[in-house]
Amino acid sequence: MTGYDYGNARIRALRSRMLTVDEYSGLLSAGTIERLLGSLADTAYAPEVQAAMLRFSGLRCLDEAVRSHLARHLRMLTTFFDGPERSRLEMLLHRWDLRNLRTILRGRVRLEGSEQIVRLLVSAGTIDEPALIELASQPSLRATVELMMAWNLPSAGTAARMLAAWPEYEATNDPSVIEGTLNRAYADHLHSSLSVGPNDEIARILRLEIDQINLVSALRLRSSRLEAEPGSDVVDPSAHFLAAGRIPIDLLESVQLAETPGDVARLLQDGPLPLTWTTAVAEWSVDDDLLRFSASLEAAMAQEAVGLFAKGDPLGIAIPVAFAWTKESEARNLRLIGRGVAHAIPPEVVEQELIAS
Repeated sequence: MTGYDYGNARIRALRSRMLTVDEYSGLLSAGTIERLLGSLADTAYAPEVQAAMLRFSGLRCLDEAVRSHLARHLRMLTTFFDGPERSRLEMLLHRWDLRNLRTILRGRVRLEGSEQIVRLLVSAGTIDEPALIELASQPSLRATVELMMAWNLPSAGTAARMLAAWPEYEATNDPSVIEGTLNRAYADHLHSSLSVGPNDEIARILRLEIDQINLVSALRLRSSRLEAEPGSDVVDPSAHFLAAGRIPIDLLESVQLAETPGDVARLLQDGPLPLTWTTAVAEWSVDDDLLRFSASLEAAMAQEAVGLFAKGDPLGIAIPVAFAWTKESEARNLRLIGRGVAHAIPPEVVEQELIAS
């Protein structure tokens, strides 16, 4: 027996309760948010839908049910395992600390209300729901960052780096200074952790996620450079690329300096990109649509992770990784369906944007 036998059996049972093709079809054609919620209440989402309906209505109710369901199931993953297996899965869920903190920081910059921010948070990492709500309820970006520093969130090391970056933020009033510091601290910690651990599915998928962030950043920097006025300050790309990825930093810098989309495609064709990414790069080189490209990479990553159910070791860590990504894709799909129903977007249009799971 392996350390994953019991947990993987539990995960397979949970997977059997995920939304089916027929259930997706019914949700897409619900017509109203109320009917969508009614249909969702007949699935594994019933406890969260019922709880959310006591406090909210409409899209807010759907968002609350979806985020609560996702958080509960991701946290549940670690309870199925002990020892090193549990530690590896916790590394996977730490991504949500970064996502949640970024969401809060961006919300503070845009002066959004705390309720707008909280509906996007998923308390699946080490930072619990009350702490996230308190951070989201702070009156300003400075107050939020100061509370993160006081509570050493997401870690003492990251809090110290953010404290060191604060004078630069005050001098430039550029919120990307704070977010960039948070991103680099996470990536540096991840790189250190992965360098001494096994090269398993968690290591590969987390490195791939960093590659996604870096490649999109490189193309965004390239667009900014080409659109800049002559004589404008040159952006230092090294400040934007994160450690832990497989795509070499010098290749990313070359992409950022490439003149044409064709040049970018040629640079990347021999890089360590999955085949599905190479296809996305080829499509981007034709339409130059960065939003579509980013969505294509996200879908490709989800498909690769979900595919681990079939091709991964059934008695290894592949199964928890596949389940986590599948639940995240399901949550994304439900939010898209909800907005499609709310804004009367034809179901066939929304369906094209869904990630198969």
